[in-house]
Parts: sequence; structure tokens; C-alpha cells
Amino acid sequence: MYRAVATASGFGILIAVPSVALLLFLQIEDPPPFTIGSVSIPAFLPAVVTTPLTAPYGAALAHKTDAARLKRYFSLFLLLVGINMLRKAIWT
Repeated sequence: MYRAVATASGFGILIAVPSVALLLFLQIEDPPPFTIGSVSIPAFLPAVVTTPLTAPYGAALAHKTDAARLKRYFSLFLLLVGINMLRKAIWT
């Protein structure tokens, strides 16, 4: 489980950079102020700044947490994400 947390952290940047690059070119109708393509700069900048600052704390917390408990937390998180995705797919 600990290796999975570290691997996910490493691959996060490999997923995020191309995604943001593509979204910069995806135009949306009537974008909010300070938007480039479909990327909201006021939302993007805090995420970019705080992620490298808080990631070490998350990794340290994961290593301090019992592996079985960490698996349960992660399972619960995935369940909530899945329910949210289904909710949006059904009611949108």
C-alpha cells in the first residue's frame, strides 16, 4: 500500500501536465474571468503552489497509518468518487 501511494504520487505529474496542456486549448462558451482555454487560473494557481508543499505531509501521514486502515480509507474514497461520478452521469 505504501508503494502504491508513492507510485500514484509520481504518476500524478505525468497525468496532470498533459491534461492541463490539452485543456488550455479547449475553448468553452462564456468562460469565467481569468480563464485560458478551459483552465481557471484562480483555481489552477493555488493547486499548483500548494500541492508540492503538502505532498510530503500526505506521504508522511500515509506511512504513519496502518496499512489495513489506509486500504479502508482509500476504498472509502474510491467508493465516494464512484458514487459522485454515477450521480453526475445519471442526473446531468
